[in-house]
Amino acid sequence: MNPVGLLSAGGATTIYYGLHHHLLFHLRAKFHFLPAPSSDLRIFVNTSRAYLSLPPFLLLRTRPRMHCSNCCKTLNRGRSLTLLAMSQTQDMVVRNCELLDKKKAAIREAGPSKLQIIADFDGTLTKYWVEGRRGQSSHGLLKQGNPEYDAKREELYDYYHPLEYSPTIPIEEKTKLMEEWWEKTHGLLIEGGLTLDAIKKSVTCSNIAFRDGVVKLFEFLEEKDVPILIFSAGLADIIEEVFRQKLHRSFKNIKIVSNRMAFDDNGRLVSFKGDPSTLLLRF
Repeated sequence: MNPVGLLSAGGATTIYYGLHHHLLFHLRAKFHFLPAPSSDLRIFVNTSRAYLSLPPFLLLRTRPRMHCSNCCKTLNRGRSLTLLAMSQTQDMVVRNCELLDKKKAAIREAGPSKLQIIADFDGTLTKYWVEGRRGQSSHGLLKQGNPEYDAKREELYDYYHPLEYSPTIPIEEKTKLMEEWWEKTHGLLIEGGLTLDAIKKSVTCSNIAFRDGVVKLFEFLEEKDVPILIFSAGLADIIEEVFRQKLHRSFKNIKIVSNRMAFDDNGRLVSFKGDPSTLLLRF
């Protein structure tokens, strides 16, 4: 289950959905609007997960099937905001209830014009299970139409994926392993001759779907001019194609920060843009 985080800073409020604490460290270093990590870190443990509370963030455990449509009911038609009714139950751990109340009050007072949303894509905006099967990620759905290279990428996945979620590997070592995985995978995509047409076909045949209520939430936030930043370790080109094929539209208030591909005039992949190390968000 993905945590939710609230942050109020500089008169603006950001709601983080689906971002693990490693990503919060990355955001702080990348955009310089987050506070420095504090030594006052607390870990909340349930039967299967451990979440870290990083002041002044509040990371909450939420129900696995909490539909995004519920969020639409929390924004009033007027200037003020009304947050989700958050009561302490067995499904939620609140580190500081008084601080949470103050944050909610500040968000209401500031209004929608001071609100922005940052969300992960894979498994957050998209379903984990689709028609009884594990939903695919933006990386996982990609097929080159070349069995040899598809098999090689599967071998890399089988080796590196367990390392990605290993709780015993230090962050520095894990970062190097993830960079190594990305470089090898991206090299295979280029060497195997990935094309734009192959991406479109992969999305068409994919087992990927948006969570219930996501479209309604996007439309509502677009109407209120609330910006959405999709911050993903996947592939922006594929995420955009998923939007085109699954939603049949784009949203003026949505920006995607992710890995991007560069294609030649024939639509063949030639390189990847940017530094992959700046987008190691998933582990």
